[in-house]
Amino acid sequence: MTKARTLASFDASGVLTSASTLDATKLSGDLPALDGSALTSLPSSGALVQTGRAVLAANETEITLDDCFTSEYENYLLILSDLTCTVDSQGLRLRFRTGGSSGATDNGSQYRYACRYFDDDGKAYSNTGVDQQQAQISTNSEEDGDWKGYNGTFTVYQPQLNTSTRMTGDGSFIENDKDDIASSHNAIHYDSPAIHTGLRLYYSSGGIRSGASITVFGIKTT
Repeated sequence: MTKARTLASFDASGVLTSASTLDATKLSGDLPALDGSALTSLPSSGALVQTGRAVLAANETEITLDDCFTSEYENYLLILSDLTCTVDSQGLRLRFRTGGSSGATDNGSQYRYACRYFDDDGKAYSNTGVDQQQAQISTNSEEDGDWKGYNGTFTVYQPQLNTSTRMTGDGSFIENDKDDIASSHNAIHYDSPAIHTGLRLYYSSGGIRSGASITVFGIKTT
């Protein structure tokens, strides 16, 4: 259906002097084609695509996200938000998962990790492990729910390739008794060939408070 449009003319004082209707009979020739090639300053398509997210609605012993690693992307960005322990002085731990939601957690002695911590008193200390059944991310954490828990950003490298999996990143947490805020700098390696599809985080004792979330993005490449 073609809708007519009214064309109006006004004099300098704003008085209507003429009016006519524009419709299809007054148009002749072909309208120019628009392909967008001359347009500039348009936002490009995003470089990150969310592939999974998990949020705890209540206190739980762990937080798990399955099917967030697929063959569509080579590397992934992982964001950990407000992972607070329910018991004082605990360390945050991680294990990879295979086989999707019906799969299993990789808990063989194949994890290597190197954690370096630096707190607001200028104290530096480390936490390392070889041939462990999990990877360590933080230590000696505060359990008060009014203080933010562990927050961090990590890159997960090639979890879907049938080779070892690597993960590196940085984060921060409050130490037990609210003594200090500490930064964490982490390197994690899973030795054996495995196709990883997800991950699980938990504390060395107790659980994780409600509101904690993990979000994973696939990194687009050209």
